[in-house]
Parts: sequence; structure tokens; C-alpha cells
Amino acid sequence: MKKIFESCPNQGIFALFLNKHYLKMPKHTKKKLLDPAVSLDDTPQTTETDELIIDYDGIWKLIIEEFFPEFMEFFLPKLFADIDFTQPPEFLDKELLAIHKELKIPKQVVDKLVKVKLKDGTIKGVLIHIEIQARFELEFSTRMFLYKAFIFAKYGLPITALAVYPVGRTPKKFDYYEEDFYGTTLMYRFNAYKIAKQKASDLIQSDNIFALFVLAHLYVLKTTPKLYDKRVDFKEKLFELAREKNVPKEKIDRMLIFVNEILALPIDLQTTFMEKMILKKSGRARLPIEDRLEQSQKDFFKAFFTAEMGIEPEAYFAQQKQKLEAAAQAAAQAAAQAAAQAAAQKQVEIDKAVNQIYITIQMHRQLDLEATKVALIMNMPVDEIRLIFKCYQQKNRTAEQIQPILQQFIAAKKRNADIDPMTWQYSEPK
Repeated sequence: MKKIFESCPNQGIFALFLNKHYLKMPKHTKKKLLDPAVSLDDTPQTTETDELIIDYDGIWKLIIEEFFPEFMEFFLPKLFADIDFTQPPEFLDKELLAIHKELKIPKQVVDKLVKVKLKDGTIKGVLIHIEIQARFELEFSTRMFLYKAFIFAKYGLPITALAVYPVGRTPKKFDYYEEDFYGTTLMYRFNAYKIAKQKASDLIQSDNIFALFVLAHLYVLKTTPKLYDKRVDFKEKLFELAREKNVPKEKIDRMLIFVNEILALPIDLQTTFMEKMILKKSGRARLPIEDRLEQSQKDFFKAFFTAEMGIEPEAYFAQQKQKLEAAAQAAAQAAAQAAAQAAAQKQVEIDKAVNQIYITIQMHRQLDLEATKVALIMNMPVDEIRLIFKCYQQKNRTAEQIQPILQQFIAAKKRNADIDPMTWQYSEPK
């Protein structure tokens, strides 16, 4: 796994795919495996349903930095319009960690403090406090206010705050903090966004690529363990929707990495999904995801596939080819066996019919019995007995030669019940 990780062009993003393995690793292994600059917390907040683990903390921490402009445009569009993105945003994670220690905030809390410059240059900078509240916390608004106070005391800069609720349950005061004590009042209101309250149709129509990630989160909330089959459909829909966006290929592929991770699936359903998306044909056999990556990203795709499927693409496709060939061979053998059995059964029926015809001829030849008497003895229709007599008398045919003529006559009777065997014209068997 480490070898795969080290060969990946963007190790920070690839760290996401190690979550299933990463969570089970001892701490010393994690430190060796992941770059400290992008490493996830030793004790990440996870949501577990059956055998599935979704690392909300790790995913949100990485995607905010990876897609910060899109994140801001989606959640805070007015501020986004005023930010000067020619000057890179400054992520103050270390400074925020100091505030954590001061307030005794658990490591699992997912928050970001970002410093940006505005286009008009009238102020030195603006601080953006971002909270991803993936767990229910009754006094959450109190903590938001304390953050505001500590951050302002330290930096003295304008602050705007945003709370994103990826889960359904939220506190009553989800977007404000207030105090009222003997005439002294305080109201602190902050931006808030509840994913569970959003409409899928609005997110689908959005031109912002970050809407795909929010939509994926919404689909997670809509698909409990009993609806994982539906989650496969949602996931496939999102991948197709992403390719319709007017966004550079590289951004689409990187966003789909996060979508893939947040919409976690059991191993069997994830395998089904991967086969659908990677083995889907479009005019020719190809790998749709890999085909969309630049040449420099090919190694990344290989690492992505290997981490998801537990096997390198070449070996996986070779296995699938062997399985298909084995299945085709087994089907051919089964078909040949069935055909042989059908032919043997048909021959048994022919032999039985020939034997009946032979006995009929002998009764007519040796005993000079009439057709009606032979029909009673043989338990056969009289017209068929008369046809046998006719064929034998005309050309002294054998039972084997008469059998196919009799089959023609029986088939003809199904089309015309009143057919006369004495005048009926048959085709001479080859």
C-alpha cells in the first residue's frame, strides 16, 4: 500500500482512498504512511452503518482546501465575489489548533480558519471560520461564539463564520448564539447550511462543481443500509452528471474522487459500480475515467483503482477476461451436451416410430389385416395406418423410409384436419 501511495502524483488526495486501511492502522504506521502536511487526525470522526465507515472529517478537511474557490462560491457567494484570488488563501490550521487547546476542543472537530484578501484592498484581510458539524452538539452555538471571541482577540480582523451540517439532526440554535442577562443582551448570528434540507433538483441544476459533493452527501442521507442498491444508482447518476458540467477534466476527475469516497458502498456493490463505470463501452472498449485523465495522471488512476478494488487494473481485467472465457466455455459445453441429449431423445422417438411402422407393415403383409383393425391394435389413427399401407404398396418402402413421410403427414394434419392420406401429396425424403 505504501508503494502505491508513494507512486501517486497527488498524495494528499490519494490519502482519502486509504481511509478503509488507514483507520485500522496503528499510529506509528499512519505517521510513516501519510505526509504530515495532509495527514488525517489519528482519531477521525466516522459514521458507521453495518460494515461501512465514512470519514466525514478527513474528506471535508481535504476538499475545502482542494476546492476552496468553488466552496466559497457555493456557500458564501457574496464574499466570493469580493475575494482577490490572485493572492492565495492562507489556511491557519496551526493557529486554530492553539485555540482548540485553549478552549479544550476535541481533535475530532472539523473546522478551518482561512485568511483571504479582498479586491478593493481597503482592509488587511478577512478571516473565514468554517465548521463542518457532522455530529449533534447541543451547545454548538456557544462554541461558535467562543471561537469568534478568541479569533477576534488574536487577529483583530473582520470575521465571517459558516456552519455546514452534513447530518440530519441539528441543535435548535443552529445559526445563532444569544444572551440576555439583566438588561445586557448579545446576539451572534452566523451563516448556516443544512444539507438535509436541500432539494436534489436545485443541486443538479447548479453550475458549481461543489454542488456535486453536496448532492452526494444528500444521497448518503437518503440511503440507509437497506437502500444501498439505490446508492449505486445515485453514484452512477452523479458520475454521469459530472461529465456534463462545463468544467476542466482534471477538476471533474478530482471531484469524483471525493464523491466516490463519500458515497461509500459495501465491497460487492462497489465492485459492481466500478465495473459499470470503468468497463462501460462507448463505441470501443476503453476505460472512461482513465481516458479522461491527462497522461501525467495515469499513475494516479492506477493507484485509485488499486486502492478501491484491492488489485491493479491490469490484473483485474485479466481476471475478468479469464472468468468470461471460462463462462463462455462452460456455456458452450452445456449447449453441446444439451444438443446431444436432444438428438439422442429424438433418435429414440424415431426408433420407436420406425418400430411401430414395421409392425404395422407386418400385420398388413403377413396377416392381411384391414387398416381399421390394425389401428385398434396399434392404438394409432386410421388415416396414418392407411398412409403406411399406401407408402409400402407403391414402392415397397421400408419402415425407415416411411417414417419421415408419416412425420410430414402428421404435421400436415395439424394445419388441415380433413386431409385425405390417399390423395395427399408428400415430399420424397432425401
